[in-house]
Amino acid sequence: MSGTVRRPRRLRTCPPRRAEGPRPLRHHRTPTLWLRFLDAAEIAGLAAIAHRATGRLPDAEKATAQALHLLGPSMHRNRAYYGIQLAELQLAQGDTTSARATAAVDTTAVSSPRIAQRLATVHHQLATA
Repeated sequence: MSGTVRRPRRLRTCPPRRAEGPRPLRHHRTPTLWLRFLDAAEIAGLAAIAHRATGRLPDAEKATAQALHLLGPSMHRNRAYYGIQLAELQLAQGDTTSARATAAVDTTAVSSPRIAQRLATVHHQLATA
C-alpha cells in the first residue's frame, strides 16, 4: 500500500426531483405516547426555557406565565416548577416585589428535591435582596 494514493469513493446522488408541492400526509393517527403530554401549557413552558437559555428574560417571563395559566389543576409538579421559574425570572430582572408574590408556591403536593432546592434558593435570594 505504500506509494498508492487512495481516492475517495464517489457518492451516489439521487436524480433531481420535480417540484410537486408538499407531499400528502401518509398517516392520520394520534401522536405517539411520548408526544401526548405536549399540550399548549407544555409548549409554552418549553418556549420559556428556550427564551431563558438565550437571555430573552422578558419573553421567558411571558411564556412562563402563559404556561402557568394553561396548566390543568392536577398538574401540581409542573405548576410548582413553572411558578419557581417565574420567580427566578422576575428576580433576574430585578423585580423583587413580583418575585416575592410569585415565590409563595405551593409545593405540598410535590415531593421533588430539585424543586425544593430551587425554591429555597429563590427564598434565600429574596432574603438578601
